[in-house]
Amino acid sequence: SYFWQESPDVKEALPATFLENYKSFCWFNKTRKSELLCLPRVYLAGFPKCGSTDLHDKISHHPDIRHGVKKEYRWWSRYRLPFTWKEHPTIFAQPFSYYLHRLRPSEVRKNTVLIDGSANMLWQFSNWEKMHPGLEERPYSYSDVIHTITPRAKILVIVRNPTERLWSDYFYFHAHGTGRRYPSELGYKNLSAESFSKAARNEVGRFRDCVKSRGLRQCCFATKHADRYDTAVVQLIIGIYVCYIREWKDRFGDQLKVIRLEDYKENQAKTMADIFKFLELPGIEKQKVATLIESHEVKNSNNRNKEIMPKSIRNLL
Repeated sequence: SYFWQESPDVKEALPATFLENYKSFCWFNKTRKSELLCLPRVYLAGFPKCGSTDLHDKISHHPDIRHGVKKEYRWWSRYRLPFTWKEHPTIFAQPFSYYLHRLRPSEVRKNTVLIDGSANMLWQFSNWEKMHPGLEERPYSYSDVIHTITPRAKILVIVRNPTERLWSDYFYFHAHGTGRRYPSELGYKNLSAESFSKAARNEVGRFRDCVKSRGLRQCCFATKHADRYDTAVVQLIIGIYVCYIREWKDRFGDQLKVIRLEDYKENQAKTMADIFKFLELPGIEKQKVATLIESHEVKNSNNRNKEIMPKSIRNLL
């Protein structure tokens, strides 16, 4: 009920039933009868620095896959509601119609599988405490919302060794600038293994204290109790994968598939074949898959990082 109160335009736009002969969840606009509208059949979720960009790119080369104008819309988890980002003023909410049209439904055919690659939908829930003062936990999860609206959706999740994810995340995002807290706040002028170690120890201490007083679930989602995406020097809590995957698994069961980045890198051809089978897509010839893997590699990496993680902090993490 909280979700429908926040987003009445979603309820107003949705049909009683979706068109049966479409693979994606499609219907005709209630006001413009000839306009086709669709929601994704697939959500590629995950965590920063786990390979979702490269995986999305390869999946998108399947002839039956479409993703609209971009990989990540972040509509459900961020732009659906007004939010404030650091020193920036409040960013106004985008209507449901904006999201639907960005998915480019005019390109959808009956066999088209729409994909939304908004990785943060798995773990980010912006400003819920401001929206619902007095509540100790989020009033709903996005797994609840997506399952209620499209219960036959498929969920792909890609994860990585959380210690390696944290290390990569730290050097990549701080080097590129994201508006988060910076190592200079810890007394460091430059990114280094030393500044990472100090920040990581601080966050481990904060997280342990939080769990003792609040419990794991509240520490994963309550922004005032633990480090979060826009407040932490290192994003430790995002690596506690069980907090986020469990609730999606509870809702979607076998319609959720988890991929390890390490397995994906070791045998991309097998992983892609498994994914296409999971998504109920026609297979692609082995030679075409091999060509796709060789010619399309997308990296969001920071090659300038030559630091080595200290063994002591690796063991702690």
